[in-house]
Amino acid sequence: VSDLAARTRSTQWTEDASRDGRLLDPDLGPHGAAETGTHAALSAPLEWGEELMGVVTFHSSDPRVWTASDIELLEAAAREVSVALHHAHAYDHAVRTAAKLREVDCMRRDLVSVVSHELRSPMTVIAGIADILKRRLEQTTPEARTELVDILGREARRFSRLVSQVLDVEAIERGGMKLRKE
Repeated sequence: VSDLAARTRSTQWTEDASRDGRLLDPDLGPHGAAETGTHAALSAPLEWGEELMGVVTFHSSDPRVWTASDIELLEAAAREVSVALHHAHAYDHAVRTAAKLREVDCMRRDLVSVVSHELRSPMTVIAGIADILKRRLEQTTPEARTELVDILGREARRFSRLVSQVLDVEAIERGGMKLRKE
């Protein structure tokens, strides 16, 4: 009866499974009434939209006639269980999404920390050399000035490379840059 309710997506019942010709359909599989001692069964599908989430079934060990009240009760229970299952799935999805967002936020904070440190290093060198040249330009030998200017150029290029790499990563994440293996 459960298989029939799932397949037809409608409430199904039998008053005596051992005498119900519908349950002998080989496409439904074994009904198992003899093994479980079930004689009567009432089943309703658990649906949310187009999704079949399962079937809820009442069993009786004796043959019985299911009343309209029995059927209405099971259908109402099936609707409530479907809503509860949908909410449980939605809650689980929200919890998993929140965990992923926390992980992404942690990775973002780590990236900002690393990028800040990496960008600060060349900027500190550049600012220090600029300060030396401003305060002690006359006392600095031409060779020392040349060396300081060379360091300034090297650190400025390093800084430029770091900024370009950060921008490249951002472009890749936005899909604005395609990588090609060669």
